[in-house]
Amino acid sequence: MINLLSKNIPKQLGDRIDFLLLAHMLSIIKNEKVNISNNIKSAQFLKDNLFSFGDVHISSKNEGKKIVSDNSFYLTISKQIDIIPINKNINLQTSIDLPSKYVTAQWDAAQLYRRVDRWDSERINNIESWYKHKGYKVIRIGGEGDYSKLEDIIPIISKAEYHIGADSGMAHVAKMLLPIQNIHLYVNIRNRYNDKRFPDNWNVPFMARELFRRGAKMNFCETPTDEQVEYFKNVSFWE
Repeated sequence: MINLLSKNIPKQLGDRIDFLLLAHMLSIIKNEKVNISNNIKSAQFLKDNLFSFGDVHISSKNEGKKIVSDNSFYLTISKQIDIIPINKNINLQTSIDLPSKYVTAQWDAAQLYRRVDRWDSERINNIESWYKHKGYKVIRIGGEGDYSKLEDIIPIISKAEYHIGADSGMAHVAKMLLPIQNIHLYVNIRNRYNDKRFPDNWNVPFMARELFRRGAKMNFCETPTDEQVEYFKNVSFWE
């Protein structure tokens, strides 16, 4: 058994999902049972409803070989899994009447620099209008959305054509439910100096770049340059 630990207990939803994802990928690669702490909020619910692979257990017991994860270790494991297996067997049911053609969207984010409308108050409306013109209804989810309970959000995302929005928790829920190329992440590309989280001085964080590396689309309807798209797939700064 492997006892997987984090330097800091992951608190944000996206961080919790990524830690669980690491545990499941590690289990597959090492062909071993992986234990994680039951101190992680909603860990059992997320494991049961988002993951369809690996042998991961949630317990207070500290059994087995101890591994403490960081970004470098995450990448070492993640790069050995070409495609994240998506969960197609969603047991959760929702009574919400869903349109036949829709995208889910989340625009709120915990940090201001991730908020899509931080520097342009019309940006979100312009993005959503692009999808609406393509014939999609837009269903907002998350803290500021129409639906905020994961019991509803998970089945709603699972039936969507795309997930669009900020680099925040719902995008990480979506990567367990949709093909990665169907996640359209909208980020602010701005300089951010003297912050160790951004070693190249651009405020696009590690997990957003990891999503782009895997095939998620960056600022899709805004037609970013090929150079930008390729640059922000680069995660080598954290290796």
